[in-house]
Amino acid sequence: MKKVNYLLQILKGLAAAVIVTVIGVAVLALFVKDLDADSNLVSGLSVAVKVVSIALGTILAAIKIRKKGALIGAFVAIPYWAVCFLLSIIGSTPVFSFGLLIDLALTVLTGVFSGILTVNTLK
Repeated sequence: MKKVNYLLQILKGLAAAVIVTVIGVAVLALFVKDLDADSNLVSGLSVAVKVVSIALGTILAAIKIRKKGALIGAFVAIPYWAVCFLLSIIGSTPVFSFGLLIDLALTVLTGVFSGILTVNTLK
């Protein structure tokens, strides 16, 4: 059986998630100019981009590792959240709030569930 480098797979998943997010946000930005900036649709679509990004990144990592899906998902989601947070505060003052903690928790849960589903589907 071929040995799998866990860290490399998690980093690949993280990179994939960030790339999908950048593409998703760019596509979303094309449509935002036609929508009201305060629209709930924009918020919903940005959450959808995040969920799809985390799920794809976790799936990419979990396919090779094939065990401990919850941990894989968390290990992809937490650095993903940190990267997104750091990118979002470029040029502005960071605001720490309860909403930020909720966002972190939901990001991790998305990764955990994606990892569990992927690993259990592959069995």
